[in-house]
Amino acid sequence: MADNYLKKYFVFVPTFCLMILLIFQQERSFIVSWGKIVYQSSDSINTLTSIFAGIYFSLYTLLLAIPSFSVIKKLNRKNYKCLLITISVGLLTSLIYSLFQVLIAFLKADSLIYGFNFIVVIAFVLSVIQNIIFFGIILGKDLGNSYSQSNSDQLKEDIKYIKEWVHQQTEYQSK
Repeated sequence: MADNYLKKYFVFVPTFCLMILLIFQQERSFIVSWGKIVYQSSDSINTLTSIFAGIYFSLYTLLLAIPSFSVIKKLNRKNYKCLLITISVGLLTSLIYSLFQVLIAFLKADSLIYGFNFIVVIAFVLSVIQNIIFFGIILGKDLGNSYSQSNSDQLKEDIKYIKEWVHQQTEYQSK
């Protein structure tokens, strides 16, 4: 499924590469300089991560009440688990960043803090992109299915109404 590709290439690989760069301190100035930028704009990023934490929690709730015509209901167990992992990664990166901002207030900002901050933000952004793509596809298909389902339901109601009306007419005429 495309989800495995997205998870592998848009979340784990870049995050792993950045962690390796930070550990071996190659391109440290790049990470530290971007980390400082992220650190200085932490208020707006923290607002975004808090909003997305709420969105991810809402997605968990949404999964409990999905209509029967939804593409999500048609996923096999493995793909459904991948969907849950995708949402979980997004929720965790949002919460980690928000909680890390509270912790930063008590720590002295140094290159390690900047680097970790940068890595968490990269993981958050990549997770958001992954979820947007994944749920964009699902929403597009579900909207089409919803339209078909509503037309089908309306047709069934019309047929039921006509049958009842015909039945009433035949009873009335037989009296």
